[in-house]
Amino acid sequence: MRTRQRQGWAAVIVWLALVGIGVGVGGAHGAEPVREVRSGDYVFSVAPPPAFVEPLDIASAWDEPGETAPFAADARWRLWLADTQVDRRHGGRVRYVDYAYEAVSQELVGEAAKVQIDFSPEFEQLTLHAVELRREGRWSNRLVPERVTLARREAEFERDMATGTVTALLVLDDVRAGDVVRMRYSVTGANPILAGQIDEYAGFGWTQPQLHRRLRVLFAPGTQIAEQRHAGVPVRREVTRPDAVEVVYEQKRIAAFRDEGIYPRWYEPIPGVTVGQRRSWSEVATWAGTLYPPPAALSAGLRERLSAWRALPDDEARLAAALRAVQEEVRYFGVEIGESTHRPAEPAVVWERRYGDCKDKVRLLVTVLGELGIAAQPALVSAQRGRGVADLPPSGASFDHVIARVQLGDSVLWLDPTATQQRGSPRELAVGDFGLALPVMAGSDRLVPVTRPAAAVDAVRALTTFVVEGDAVLMSVDTEYRGAAAERQRLSLVTRGREALDRQYADHYRRVFGELDVVEPLALDDVAVENMVRARERYRLTAPWAEAGPGQRLLDVPIDHIGGETMLPAVLERTAPLPLNHPVRIEQTTRIELPAGWRWIGRADDETFEDQALHFTTATRQASDGAIVVERSLRSTADAVPVEMLRDHFRLRRSINDSLSQRIVLALPAEEATRQRDRRLNGLMRDLMDEKARKGRHGAQ
Repeated sequence: MRTRQRQGWAAVIVWLALVGIGVGVGGAHGAEPVREVRSGDYVFSVAPPPAFVEPLDIASAWDEPGETAPFAADARWRLWLADTQVDRRHGGRVRYVDYAYEAVSQELVGEAAKVQIDFSPEFEQLTLHAVELRREGRWSNRLVPERVTLARREAEFERDMATGTVTALLVLDDVRAGDVVRMRYSVTGANPILAGQIDEYAGFGWTQPQLHRRLRVLFAPGTQIAEQRHAGVPVRREVTRPDAVEVVYEQKRIAAFRDEGIYPRWYEPIPGVTVGQRRSWSEVATWAGTLYPPPAALSAGLRERLSAWRALPDDEARLAAALRAVQEEVRYFGVEIGESTHRPAEPAVVWERRYGDCKDKVRLLVTVLGELGIAAQPALVSAQRGRGVADLPPSGASFDHVIARVQLGDSVLWLDPTATQQRGSPRELAVGDFGLALPVMAGSDRLVPVTRPAAAVDAVRALTTFVVEGDAVLMSVDTEYRGAAAERQRLSLVTRGREALDRQYADHYRRVFGELDVVEPLALDDVAVENMVRARERYRLTAPWAEAGPGQRLLDVPIDHIGGETMLPAVLERTAPLPLNHPVRIEQTTRIELPAGWRWIGRADDETFEDQALHFTTATRQASDGAIVVERSLRSTADAVPVEMLRDHFRLRRSINDSLSQRIVLALPAEEATRQRDRRLNGLMRDLMDEKARKGRHGAQ
């Protein structure tokens, strides 16, 4: 299921992600003829802008006269103009884009010289209006239609989706640092499957400064407007005209947006606005219901499987078997072209061809469960926005994913047929952090919470045992992975193989302890009924000891699993909440078994560090059998940390990280200490003799 994607904010953001993919022709200014140009299998047009467009002029200078502090003097790019105008009247969608940008340094000229526009020829038509370049105050025409190439690039193919998107590419000659490139175009049309349920979005922030940004939209007369506007976006100007309701958002001299790297799914960091026709969630659910009609006749192969599932002892077993078949026997691949962006294929077709995207797999699962007497419905969710979808105006385009709502006895389960490697009871399976869903069922008129089963925790429990054998140490690592952690282990096993994992784990411990021998290869035990994977590792550490004083041995004890959850983010000075993996529970115990006569030089301790997001405990003690036991545990209690609590939260993480690596100091028995001292003295004597011999040979030369 493909809809508008969230704006990217890492590194350099593509210009089109900022101003939007254009759409629009319509009546044109002036009387210049429309010229059609063919490039390969595709066609575009060259014509003046649509008649509804109100053009903007580009400033002659970046800095205003008399300005004491130049605006964004250290910018790498300058966005002089980003103007988006949309005509939503007459049941269509016409979107015009005018943007002008400048590469400040010569290193960026290669990017500046490439003009790219994506569109879907299934229902959109591209029209180019102008490509111009300003140098030293003079504009020159750079649009050569015969040099524009149209090609189907399928940028989403690596994500197992074929979208049918075509890219128009024009590479400009003779572009230099300081030139202003201006591109104006329209693309006409909208995906008819959405039945007009499309809102207009415009970002008012970018990683580089903007001189002038505008979104102007014309709606049909009498349209009631709904919007979701970021605090950094100016209030709209709304004008009621005889032929339209005109809405305008406009801002000048917008400072660069500072990317903070990671954000909660529901948080939108870039200032922006989404505006559209006011509608209800009930209307959206009714529209979605038309996409999931009763299925056509099922195939003989699918009916045969249904017979086998009916023979299972109860509904839970039947649900588990059907879910696993749809998840893993029908691979994920989406043909997101035309109506297929939102209308699922027939269940019989999906089962026979053995592939489909989220909506295909959900419709197949819902159909199968209906045949088994288990009530289930599709449910629309936003993988991009999570619970933040509630902030958007109700629209079919607000959703980009479909899951299944299943009624099993008195319980409502949320299941994702696109997930893989899930095992155990369907009552305990985790679902993505979607937050809210719109069920596609009679009477659905609001977003409802997508609840995660209490047992669906990303859990790891590890026991590392060190057995001292003279200079060497035998190390055993026994780990239990549950829930999503177990699913990741299964996925690694099937995609990478056991030998590759064995080498990876051994190399990890070599980096920590130095040279080692693998005593037993990695053993994995999949306890499917509990959705658990057990891993067992056995190594001999040949030289694990750190430098120590006379009569002592030092062993550094790392805590592997917890550190990944408590490492500090790359950006610490934040204005946005910090996301956390949640729910997470990690328990890691280290046990050091000592030979007779060895003593631990240390003391027992017990500490707790916590805030509203993380709870961490640490304890070190000596067990009754003389072994040293180090216990650490971490659990998450929230999915994000608010901005006002980040300073204290980072202090908490530093405290946790400081306690993760612990040095255990061991005192040797007197005889062993004497032998150690003698070995050290003998080693020093050998070194001195070798050095003397080396100098003698050097002098003889």
